[in-house]
Amino acid sequence: MALSELQIDLIGKYISNSLSESEDKEFRAQLNDQTFRDELWLQGQMVDILSDAKDQELKEYLRQYRKDEDTKKSSFFLEPYIKYAAVFVLLIGGFFLFKQFSGDTSIDSLALIEKYDSRYPAELVQRGVGSEMSQEYKIAMSIYANQRYADAYAAFDVLKDQSPKIQLFKANSLIEQKKYEEAIDLLKSIEGDDIEVTGVSENRDWYLAMSYLGNNNIKKAIAQLEQISKSESHVFKGKAKKILTELKG
Repeated sequence: MALSELQIDLIGKYISNSLSESEDKEFRAQLNDQTFRDELWLQGQMVDILSDAKDQELKEYLRQYRKDEDTKKSSFFLEPYIKYAAVFVLLIGGFFLFKQFSGDTSIDSLALIEKYDSRYPAELVQRGVGSEMSQEYKIAMSIYANQRYADAYAAFDVLKDQSPKIQLFKANSLIEQKKYEEAIDLLKSIEGDDIEVTGVSENRDWYLAMSYLGNNNIKKAIAQLEQISKSESHVFKGKAKKILTELKG
C-alpha cells in the first residue's frame, strides 16, 4: 500500500526535525503502520541520520519492527516509494552533507546561549543627584530595562563616563542584538583597577564566552569557559562547567 501524503509529510518533517507538537503525536500514532515504519527506516538509512538520532526510544522501536535481512525490501516494495526516496535523498541528504562539511554548529551554540545565558540586569537609578550626567544615565538605563537594545547602546555610548560597567551594559546591548563580533571587541577592551571589586571582571568573562558561542567560535568559547571553570570563586563557574560538558559531549 502506498503512503499517504500525510505520512510522507510526517516522515520528511521528522527527518528534518521540524515536527510540531500536534504533528509529533500524529507521527507516533502512524508508527503502528508497518508500511510507515518500513519507509521511515529506509529514509533514515538513506540519509544516515537514525544512527545518530537523539530519540533512542524511537530508534529501538523501529529496530524491533525492522524486517530480517532475507526479507528486506524487494523491488516491488520500493517501487511505490522510489520517487519520494529520490526527493528525500536530494533535499534532506544534501542538507546534512552541507551541515557536515561546513562545520555549522550555530543552532547548537544558540541553543546553549538560550539555555544558560541571562541578560546583565539593569540597575535601579536613585534620585537625588540631579546632574545632567545623572539624567542621561537614568534615561539610558530605563531604555535598557525596557529591552530597547539598539537605543540603549546609543544612549550609553554618549555618556561622558565610559566606565567599565557602562562598557558592560553596551556589550550586553550588542549581544541582545546578536552583534557578537562587536560585543567581543568591546568586552576584550574592558579594563580597570576596580573591575574585580565591582564584579565587572567576572561578568566580562562570562559574556565574552557567550559572545564566542554566538559567533560560532567554539574553540575560543571552550577556552574561555575552561578559564572560568578553573577559578575557585568565579560566580559563573557552575554554568561554565555545564556548558563545557554539553560542548564536549
